[in-house]
Amino acid sequence: MNPAAGRYNRLSRGTRQRVAYDNGFIWEIARAIDYPPDTTGRPNTHPLWVYYLWMILIHEYGSSRKVEEAFEDKAHGPWPHIRQTAQRELTDKPPLIPPADPPSRNQFNYALKHHLPAHTETITSIIRNRSQRLAAALGLGTDTAPGSISRPSTQRVAYGDVTVMTARSKILPKHARVVDETTGEIRHRRHDPDIGLHTTGGGNVIPGLPYAFTHIRGPRRNEQVILAIDPITPDGPTEGNIVVDQYLQAAQHLPGLVGYAYDRALRGTHLDRLLKAGHIGLVGVHKTKGKPPDRYHGQETHHPNTGPPRPVDIHLVAGAPHIRTHDVDGNQHFTALTLRRINKRINNTDQTVRLSAEYDGPTPTGGPDGYIRIRLDQTAEDKITGYNRPEHLRAFPETHQTFNTIQKPLRASAESANRYIDDHHPRERLHHYGFQRNTLSMLAWQAHQNAQTETIFAQHPLPHPEPLSQTG
Repeated sequence: MNPAAGRYNRLSRGTRQRVAYDNGFIWEIARAIDYPPDTTGRPNTHPLWVYYLWMILIHEYGSSRKVEEAFEDKAHGPWPHIRQTAQRELTDKPPLIPPADPPSRNQFNYALKHHLPAHTETITSIIRNRSQRLAAALGLGTDTAPGSISRPSTQRVAYGDVTVMTARSKILPKHARVVDETTGEIRHRRHDPDIGLHTTGGGNVIPGLPYAFTHIRGPRRNEQVILAIDPITPDGPTEGNIVVDQYLQAAQHLPGLVGYAYDRALRGTHLDRLLKAGHIGLVGVHKTKGKPPDRYHGQETHHPNTGPPRPVDIHLVAGAPHIRTHDVDGNQHFTALTLRRINKRINNTDQTVRLSAEYDGPTPTGGPDGYIRIRLDQTAEDKITGYNRPEHLRAFPETHQTFNTIQKPLRASAESANRYIDDHHPRERLHHYGFQRNTLSMLAWQAHQNAQTETIFAQHPLPHPEPLSQTG
Protein backbone atom coordinates (compact mmCIF):
# COMPACT_ATOMS: atom_id res chain seq x y z
CA MET A 1 0.00 0.00 0.00
CA ASN A 2 1.30 3.46 -0.88
CA PRO A 3 1.92 5.49 2.31
CA ALA A 4 0.88 8.67 0.53
CA ALA A 5 -2.39 7.18 -0.74
CA GLY A 6 -4.44 8.36 2.23
CA ARG A 7 -4.40 11.80 3.77
CA TYR A 8 -4.13 10.41 7.30
CA ASN A 9 -2.51 7.04 6.49
CA ARG A 10 -5.42 5.09 7.91
CA LEU A 11 -7.16 1.88 6.88
CA SER A 12 -10.82 1.34 6.17
CA ARG A 13 -12.80 -0.82 8.57
CA GLY A 14 -12.95 -3.72 6.12
CA THR A 15 -9.19 -3.58 5.56
CA ARG A 16 -8.54 -3.45 9.32
CA GLN A 17 -10.63 -6.58 9.79
CA ARG A 18 -8.73 -8.37 7.06
CA VAL A 19 -5.38 -7.30 8.48
CA ALA A 20 -6.50 -8.50 11.92
CA TYR A 21 -6.63 -12.13 10.74
CA ASP A 22 -4.07 -12.00 7.93
CA ASN A 23 -0.79 -10.62 9.26
CA GLY A 24 2.69 -11.91 9.97
CA PHE A 25 2.25 -11.75 13.74
CA ILE A 26 -0.49 -14.39 13.87
CA TRP A 27 1.26 -16.74 11.43
CA GLU A 28 4.47 -16.70 13.45
CA ILE A 29 2.44 -17.38 16.59
CA ALA A 30 0.53 -20.19 14.82
CA ARG A 31 3.75 -22.08 14.16
CA ALA A 32 5.06 -21.65 17.71
CA ILE A 33 2.21 -22.54 20.08
CA ASP A 34 0.37 -25.81 20.53
CA TYR A 35 -1.64 -27.75 23.08
CA PRO A 36 0.30 -29.64 25.77
CA PRO A 37 0.86 -33.31 24.91
CA ASP A 38 -2.11 -35.21 26.30
CA THR A 39 -3.56 -38.53 25.21
CA THR A 40 -6.69 -38.38 27.37
CA GLY A 41 -9.87 -36.38 27.10
CA ARG A 42 -11.82 -35.08 24.17
CA PRO A 43 -9.60 -34.09 21.19
CA ASN A 44 -9.36 -30.40 20.32
CA THR A 45 -11.28 -29.37 17.22
CA HIS A 46 -9.27 -26.22 16.41
CA PRO A 47 -5.56 -25.42 16.55
CA LEU A 48 -4.56 -23.22 19.48
CA TRP A 49 -3.59 -20.25 17.34
CA VAL A 50 -7.23 -19.79 16.34
CA TYR A 51 -8.08 -18.78 19.91
CA TYR A 52 -5.29 -16.23 20.05
CA LEU A 53 -6.56 -14.86 16.75
CA TRP A 54 -9.91 -14.57 18.54
CA MET A 55 -8.21 -12.26 21.10
CA ILE A 56 -6.86 -10.07 18.30
CA LEU A 57 -10.29 -9.88 16.68
CA ILE A 58 -11.82 -8.77 20.00
CA HIS A 59 -9.88 -5.52 19.60
CA GLU A 60 -11.39 -5.02 16.16
CA TYR A 61 -14.97 -6.17 16.76
CA GLY A 62 -15.25 -4.85 20.32
CA SER A 63 -16.17 -7.95 22.33
CA SER A 64 -15.95 -11.74 22.36
CA ARG A 65 -19.68 -12.01 21.70
CA LYS A 66 -19.37 -9.94 18.51
CA VAL A 67 -16.48 -12.10 17.32
CA GLU A 68 -18.67 -15.18 17.75
CA GLU A 69 -21.49 -13.49 15.83
CA ALA A 70 -19.10 -12.66 12.99
CA PHE A 71 -17.86 -16.27 12.86
CA GLU A 72 -21.41 -17.61 12.74
CA ASP A 73 -22.19 -15.44 9.70
CA LYS A 74 -21.11 -17.96 7.08
CA ALA A 75 -22.16 -15.80 4.15
CA HIS A 76 -20.41 -12.54 5.06
CA GLY A 77 -18.28 -13.34 8.12
CA PRO A 78 -14.48 -13.69 8.19
CA TRP A 79 -14.23 -17.42 8.98
CA PRO A 80 -14.10 -18.68 5.36
CA HIS A 81 -11.41 -16.10 4.60
CA ILE A 82 -9.45 -17.12 7.71
CA ARG A 83 -9.41 -20.71 6.51
CA GLN A 84 -8.29 -19.64 3.03
CA THR A 85 -5.41 -17.56 4.38
CA ALA A 86 -4.43 -20.39 6.74
CA GLN A 87 -4.31 -22.81 3.81
CA ARG A 88 -2.07 -20.34 1.99
CA GLU A 89 0.29 -19.63 4.93
CA LEU A 90 0.36 -23.06 6.60
CA THR A 91 0.48 -25.43 3.64
CA ASP A 92 3.48 -27.22 5.14
CA LYS A 93 1.58 -27.87 8.40
CA PRO A 94 -1.89 -29.24 7.59
CA PRO A 95 -2.78 -29.89 11.28
CA LEU A 96 -2.70 -26.12 11.84
CA ILE A 97 -5.41 -25.48 9.23
CA PRO A 98 -8.75 -25.10 11.07
CA PRO A 99 -11.89 -27.06 10.12
CA ALA A 100 -14.84 -25.65 8.22
CA ASP A 101 -16.90 -24.98 11.34
CA PRO A 102 -15.80 -21.97 13.42
CA PRO A 103 -15.07 -22.25 17.17
CA SER A 104 -17.58 -21.20 19.79
CA ARG A 105 -17.22 -18.71 22.59
CA ASN A 106 -17.22 -21.51 25.16
CA GLN A 107 -14.27 -23.13 23.39
CA PHE A 108 -12.44 -19.80 23.35
CA ASN A 109 -13.05 -19.25 27.07
CA TYR A 110 -11.75 -22.74 27.85
CA ALA A 111 -8.58 -22.19 25.79
CA LEU A 112 -8.04 -18.80 27.41
CA LYS A 113 -8.36 -20.33 30.86
CA HIS A 114 -6.35 -23.54 30.43
CA HIS A 115 -4.01 -23.33 27.40
CA LEU A 116 -3.07 -19.83 26.22
CA PRO A 117 -1.52 -18.53 29.50
CA ALA A 118 1.16 -21.24 29.32
CA HIS A 119 2.42 -19.65 26.07
CA THR A 120 2.58 -16.04 27.32
CA GLU A 121 6.39 -15.87 27.19
CA THR A 122 6.51 -17.39 23.71
CA ILE A 123 3.84 -15.00 22.40
CA THR A 124 5.62 -12.06 24.03
CA SER A 125 8.92 -13.01 22.37
CA ILE A 126 7.34 -13.42 18.93
CA ILE A 127 5.38 -10.16 18.99
CA ARG A 128 8.26 -8.18 20.48
CA ASN A 129 10.80 -9.57 18.02
CA ARG A 130 8.59 -8.92 14.99
CA SER A 131 7.80 -5.41 16.27
CA GLN A 132 11.52 -4.66 16.45
CA ARG A 133 12.02 -6.00 12.93
CA LEU A 134 9.12 -3.84 11.75
CA ALA A 135 10.72 -0.74 13.29
CA ALA A 136 14.02 -1.60 11.58
CA ALA A 137 12.23 -2.12 8.24
CA LEU A 138 10.75 1.38 8.59
CA GLY A 139 14.20 2.79 9.29
CA LEU A 140 13.40 3.60 12.93
CA GLY A 141 16.11 3.09 15.52
CA THR A 142 18.69 2.23 12.86
CA ASP A 143 21.96 3.82 11.79
CA THR A 144 20.25 5.05 8.62
CA ALA A 145 17.87 7.26 10.63
CA PRO A 146 18.81 10.94 10.83
CA GLY A 147 20.45 12.36 13.93
CA SER A 148 23.04 11.21 16.45
CA ILE A 149 23.48 10.99 20.20
CA SER A 150 24.57 14.64 20.22
CA ARG A 151 21.78 15.75 17.87
CA PRO A 152 19.01 13.17 18.34
CA SER A 153 15.92 12.88 16.17
CA THR A 154 12.54 11.31 16.92
CA GLN A 155 13.46 8.33 14.71
CA ARG A 156 16.32 7.49 17.09
CA VAL A 157 14.55 8.09 20.40
CA ALA A 158 12.07 5.62 21.90
CA TYR A 159 9.44 6.78 24.35
CA GLY A 160 7.14 5.16 26.85
CA ASP A 161 4.57 5.55 29.56
CA VAL A 162 2.37 3.57 31.93
CA THR A 163 -1.38 3.46 31.52
CA VAL A 164 -3.77 2.11 34.14
CA MET A 165 -6.43 0.02 32.46
CA THR A 166 -9.75 0.05 34.32
CA ALA A 167 -10.81 -3.40 35.51
CA ARG A 168 -14.05 -5.05 34.45
CA SER A 169 -15.27 -4.97 38.04
CA LYS A 170 -14.74 -2.14 40.50
CA ILE A 171 -14.97 -4.50 43.47
CA LEU A 172 -11.64 -4.76 45.22
CA PRO A 173 -10.49 -8.22 46.40
CA LYS A 174 -10.85 -7.20 50.07
CA HIS A 175 -14.50 -6.28 49.47
CA ALA A 176 -15.43 -9.43 47.54
CA ARG A 177 -16.60 -11.36 50.62
CA VAL A 178 -19.95 -10.05 51.89
CA VAL A 179 -21.79 -11.29 54.98
CA ASP A 180 -25.52 -10.62 55.30
CA GLU A 181 -26.03 -9.16 58.80
CA THR A 182 -29.56 -10.56 59.05
CA THR A 183 -29.19 -14.13 57.78
CA GLY A 184 -25.46 -14.63 58.15
CA GLU A 185 -25.24 -15.72 54.53
CA ILE A 186 -21.79 -15.36 53.00
CA ARG A 187 -21.63 -14.26 49.37
CA HIS A 188 -18.59 -13.84 47.14
CA ARG A 189 -19.05 -11.15 44.52
CA ARG A 190 -17.28 -11.53 41.21
CA HIS A 191 -14.12 -9.48 41.16
CA ASP A 192 -10.66 -9.23 39.63
CA PRO A 193 -8.14 -10.69 42.13
CA ASP A 194 -5.24 -8.65 40.71
CA ILE A 195 -6.66 -5.13 40.70
CA GLY A 196 -5.63 -2.31 43.00
CA LEU A 197 -6.31 1.38 43.38
CA HIS A 198 -4.09 3.54 41.19
CA THR A 199 -3.86 7.29 40.75
CA THR A 200 -3.84 8.42 37.12
CA GLY A 201 -2.00 11.43 35.74
CA GLY A 202 -5.17 13.48 36.06
CA GLY A 203 -5.42 12.70 39.78
CA ASN A 204 -8.30 10.22 39.48
CA VAL A 205 -8.13 7.07 41.61
CA ILE A 206 -9.40 4.05 39.70
CA PRO A 207 -9.38 0.27 40.29
CA GLY A 208 -7.32 -1.25 37.52
CA LEU A 209 -4.21 -2.94 36.21
CA PRO A 210 -1.15 -0.88 35.13
CA TYR A 211 0.73 -1.68 31.92
CA ALA A 212 4.03 -0.23 30.69
CA PHE A 213 4.41 0.61 26.98
CA THR A 214 7.47 1.50 24.88
CA HIS A 215 6.98 3.00 21.41
CA ILE A 216 8.95 4.49 18.56
CA ARG A 217 7.56 6.65 15.80
CA GLY A 218 8.54 7.95 12.39
CA PRO A 219 8.05 11.31 10.69
CA ARG A 220 4.87 10.30 8.83
CA ARG A 221 1.44 10.56 10.38
CA ASN A 222 0.36 7.43 12.31
CA GLU A 223 3.76 5.83 11.70
CA GLN A 224 4.15 4.31 15.15
CA VAL A 225 5.42 0.92 16.34
CA ILE A 226 4.70 -0.48 19.81
CA LEU A 227 7.98 -2.11 20.82
CA ALA A 228 6.98 -3.67 24.14
CA ILE A 229 4.13 -4.11 26.62
CA ASP A 230 4.55 -5.46 30.17
CA PRO A 231 2.30 -5.60 33.24
CA ILE A 232 3.39 -3.88 36.44
CA THR A 233 2.50 -6.40 39.12
CA PRO A 234 2.66 -5.74 42.88
CA ASP A 235 5.33 -8.40 43.37
CA GLY A 236 7.31 -7.68 40.19
CA PRO A 237 9.88 -5.05 39.20
CA THR A 238 9.09 -1.37 39.57
CA GLU A 239 7.87 0.85 36.74
CA GLY A 240 11.31 2.37 36.14
CA ASN A 241 13.11 -0.97 35.94
CA ILE A 242 10.47 -2.46 33.62
CA VAL A 243 10.56 0.34 31.05
CA VAL A 244 14.37 0.52 31.10
CA ASP A 245 14.44 -3.25 30.50
CA GLN A 246 12.06 -2.75 27.57
CA TYR A 247 14.25 -0.05 26.07
CA LEU A 248 17.57 -1.86 26.52
CA GLN A 249 16.11 -5.07 25.05
CA ALA A 250 14.90 -3.12 22.00
CA ALA A 251 18.28 -1.38 21.70
CA GLN A 252 19.96 -4.77 21.20
CA HIS A 253 18.02 -5.16 17.95
CA LEU A 254 17.82 -1.46 17.01
CA PRO A 255 21.44 -0.27 17.17
CA GLY A 256 20.54 3.25 16.06
CA LEU A 257 18.64 4.07 19.26
CA VAL A 258 20.33 6.82 21.25
CA GLY A 259 17.84 7.78 23.95
CA TYR A 260 14.62 7.19 25.85
CA ALA A 261 12.01 9.89 26.48
CA TYR A 262 10.00 9.36 29.65
CA ASP A 263 8.44 11.25 32.53
CA ARG A 264 9.95 11.90 35.94
CA ALA A 265 9.16 8.38 37.13
CA LEU A 266 12.67 7.53 35.92
CA ARG A 267 15.04 8.44 38.73
CA GLY A 268 18.81 8.47 38.98
CA THR A 269 19.23 4.71 39.40
CA HIS A 270 17.22 4.07 36.22
CA LEU A 271 18.95 6.78 34.21
CA ASP A 272 22.34 5.46 35.26
CA ARG A 273 21.45 2.08 33.72
CA LEU A 274 20.73 3.85 30.43
CA LEU A 275 23.92 5.91 30.60
CA LYS A 276 26.13 2.94 31.36
CA ALA A 277 24.64 1.19 28.32
CA GLY A 278 25.53 4.19 26.15
CA HIS A 279 22.09 5.84 25.96
CA ILE A 280 20.73 9.13 27.22
CA GLY A 281 17.53 9.72 29.14
CA LEU A 282 15.34 12.58 27.96
CA VAL A 283 13.72 13.09 31.34
CA GLY A 284 12.99 16.21 33.34
CA VAL A 285 14.56 16.66 36.76
CA HIS A 286 12.50 15.74 39.80
CA LYS A 287 10.85 18.75 41.39
CA THR A 288 10.37 19.46 45.08
CA LYS A 289 7.23 21.43 45.91
CA GLY A 290 6.95 22.34 42.25
CA LYS A 291 10.44 23.80 42.03
CA PRO A 292 13.37 22.21 40.14
CA PRO A 293 16.51 21.46 42.17
CA ASP A 294 19.30 23.99 42.45
CA ARG A 295 22.51 22.46 43.77
CA TYR A 296 26.29 22.56 43.72
CA HIS A 297 27.84 19.89 41.49
CA GLY A 298 31.55 20.12 42.22
CA GLN A 299 34.72 21.05 40.43
CA GLU A 300 35.46 20.21 36.80
CA THR A 301 38.44 21.05 34.60
CA HIS A 302 38.38 23.86 32.05
CA HIS A 303 40.74 23.20 29.13
CA PRO A 304 41.30 26.61 27.48
CA ASN A 305 42.70 27.10 24.00
CA THR A 306 45.84 28.60 25.49
CA GLY A 307 47.33 28.17 28.91
CA PRO A 308 47.14 25.37 31.47
CA PRO A 309 43.89 23.66 32.54
CA ARG A 310 42.22 25.14 35.61
CA PRO A 311 39.46 23.99 37.94
CA VAL A 312 36.04 25.65 37.86
CA ASP A 313 33.05 25.33 40.16
CA ILE A 314 29.97 23.79 38.48
CA HIS A 315 26.48 24.49 39.77
CA LEU A 316 23.35 22.76 38.46
CA VAL A 317 20.21 24.77 37.82
CA ALA A 318 17.27 22.54 36.79
CA GLY A 319 19.77 19.94 35.58
CA ALA A 320 21.77 22.39 33.43
CA PRO A 321 25.43 23.01 34.35
CA HIS A 322 26.60 26.56 35.09
CA ILE A 323 29.96 27.98 36.10
CA ARG A 324 29.73 29.44 39.59
CA THR A 325 31.74 32.52 40.52
CA HIS A 326 31.65 34.94 43.45
CA ASP A 327 31.98 38.69 43.48
CA VAL A 328 33.83 40.74 46.11
CA ASP A 329 30.72 40.74 48.28
CA GLY A 330 30.46 36.94 48.20
CA ASN A 331 27.37 36.83 45.98
CA GLN A 332 27.08 33.89 43.60
CA HIS A 333 26.90 34.38 39.84
CA PHE A 334 26.08 31.61 37.36
CA THR A 335 27.15 31.41 33.71
CA ALA A 336 25.29 28.80 31.65
CA LEU A 337 27.42 26.37 29.67
CA THR A 338 26.67 25.69 25.99
CA LEU A 339 26.61 22.03 24.99
CA ARG A 340 29.05 21.21 22.21
CA ARG A 341 28.65 17.45 21.87
CA ILE A 342 28.16 14.21 23.79
CA ASN A 343 31.16 11.91 23.79
CA LYS A 344 30.73 8.14 23.88
CA ARG A 345 33.79 6.07 24.74
CA ILE A 346 33.87 2.26 24.79
CA ASN A 347 36.59 0.48 26.73
CA ASN A 348 38.14 -2.14 24.44
CA THR A 349 39.07 -4.34 27.41
CA ASP A 350 35.74 -4.78 29.21
CA GLN A 351 33.40 -3.04 26.71
CA THR A 352 32.13 -0.63 29.36
CA VAL A 353 30.71 2.67 28.10
CA ARG A 354 31.49 6.16 29.35
CA LEU A 355 29.26 9.06 28.38
CA SER A 356 30.36 12.63 28.93
CA ALA A 357 29.01 15.99 27.86
CA GLU A 358 31.44 18.48 26.36
CA TYR A 359 30.69 22.19 26.78
CA ASP A 360 32.23 25.36 25.41
CA GLY A 361 34.47 26.98 27.99
CA PRO A 362 33.51 30.64 28.52
CA THR A 363 35.79 33.65 28.43
CA PRO A 364 35.40 36.94 30.31
CA THR A 365 34.11 38.51 27.08
CA GLY A 366 31.50 35.77 26.64
CA GLY A 367 33.03 33.88 23.70
CA PRO A 368 34.01 30.18 23.73
CA ASP A 369 37.45 29.24 24.97
CA GLY A 370 38.34 25.56 24.93
CA TYR A 371 36.07 23.03 26.54
CA ILE A 372 34.76 21.60 29.82
CA ARG A 373 33.97 17.89 29.89
CA ILE A 374 31.53 16.51 32.49
CA ARG A 375 30.91 12.83 33.05
CA LEU A 376 27.18 11.96 32.85
CA ASP A 377 26.94 8.54 34.53
CA GLN A 378 27.62 7.62 38.14
CA THR A 379 31.33 7.35 38.93
CA ALA A 380 33.17 5.36 41.59
CA GLU A 381 33.95 8.62 43.41
CA ASP A 382 30.24 9.55 43.37
CA LYS A 383 29.41 6.32 45.19
CA ILE A 384 31.94 7.16 47.90
CA THR A 385 30.69 10.72 48.35
CA GLY A 386 27.02 9.75 48.01
CA TYR A 387 26.42 12.11 45.08
CA ASN A 388 23.61 10.89 42.80
CA ARG A 389 24.92 12.41 39.56
CA PRO A 390 22.28 11.01 37.10
CA GLU A 391 19.51 12.28 39.38
CA HIS A 392 20.60 15.91 39.10
CA LEU A 393 22.61 16.29 35.88
CA ARG A 394 20.97 16.15 32.45
CA ALA A 395 22.62 15.93 29.05
CA PHE A 396 19.58 17.75 27.64
CA PRO A 397 17.90 19.76 30.42
CA GLU A 398 14.41 21.16 30.04
CA THR A 399 15.82 24.51 28.89
CA HIS A 400 17.67 22.90 25.97
CA GLN A 401 16.16 23.05 22.49
CA THR A 402 16.50 19.27 22.01
CA PHE A 403 14.29 18.67 25.04
CA ASN A 404 11.56 20.88 23.60
CA THR A 405 11.74 19.46 20.07
CA ILE A 406 12.14 15.77 20.97
CA GLN A 407 10.99 14.95 24.49
CA LYS A 408 7.84 17.05 24.68
CA PRO A 409 6.30 15.86 21.36
CA LEU A 410 7.11 12.23 22.20
CA ARG A 411 5.56 12.58 25.66
CA ALA A 412 2.45 14.00 24.03
CA SER A 413 2.43 11.03 21.64
CA ALA A 414 2.64 8.63 24.61
CA GLU A 415 -0.34 10.32 26.29
CA SER A 416 -2.25 10.16 23.00
CA ALA A 417 -1.53 6.43 22.72
CA ASN A 418 -2.83 5.89 26.26
CA ARG A 419 -5.99 7.82 25.43
CA TYR A 420 -6.48 5.82 22.24
CA ILE A 421 -6.28 2.43 23.93
CA ASP A 422 -8.65 3.58 26.69
CA ASP A 423 -11.20 4.84 24.19
CA HIS A 424 -10.86 1.66 22.13
CA HIS A 425 -12.04 -0.52 25.04
CA PRO A 426 -15.80 -0.61 25.73
CA ARG A 427 -16.54 1.77 28.60
CA GLU A 428 -12.73 2.09 28.92
CA ARG A 429 -12.59 -1.27 30.70
CA LEU A 430 -10.52 -4.38 30.13
CA HIS A 431 -11.94 -7.37 28.30
CA HIS A 432 -10.87 -10.02 30.83
CA TYR A 433 -10.09 -10.70 34.48
CA GLY A 434 -6.59 -10.97 35.94
CA PHE A 435 -3.07 -10.09 34.82
CA GLN A 436 -2.52 -13.33 32.88
CA ARG A 437 -5.45 -13.00 30.50
CA ASN A 438 -5.21 -9.23 30.16
CA THR A 439 -1.50 -9.43 29.39
CA LEU A 440 -2.36 -11.72 26.48
CA SER A 441 -5.00 -9.19 25.47
CA MET A 442 -2.51 -6.31 25.59
CA LEU A 443 -0.09 -8.32 23.45
CA ALA A 444 -2.94 -8.92 21.00
CA TRP A 445 -3.47 -5.15 20.94
CA GLN A 446 0.22 -4.67 20.14
CA ALA A 447 0.03 -7.18 17.28
CA HIS A 448 -3.19 -5.62 15.98
CA GLN A 449 -1.81 -2.06 15.92
CA ASN A 450 1.60 -2.98 14.53
CA ALA A 451 0.04 -5.12 11.81
CA GLN A 452 -1.84 -2.04 10.61
CA THR A 453 1.37 0.00 10.66
CA GLU A 454 3.11 -2.74 8.70
CA THR A 455 0.32 -2.80 6.11
CA ILE A 456 0.43 0.96 5.55
CA PHE A 457 4.13 1.71 5.69
CA ALA A 458 6.28 -1.40 5.16
CA GLN A 459 7.48 -1.46 1.54
CA HIS A 460 9.25 -4.83 1.64
CA PRO A 461 8.63 -8.14 3.44
CA LEU A 462 10.14 -8.28 6.90
CA PRO A 463 13.32 -10.36 7.30
CA HIS A 464 12.99 -13.91 8.55
CA PRO A 465 12.52 -14.11 12.36
CA GLU A 466 15.41 -15.04 14.59
CA PRO A 467 15.23 -18.17 16.77
CA LEU A 468 13.24 -17.59 19.95
CA SER A 469 16.26 -18.42 22.09
CA GLN A 470 17.92 -15.26 20.78
CA THR A 471 14.93 -12.92 21.07
CA GLY A 472 14.57 -13.06 24.85
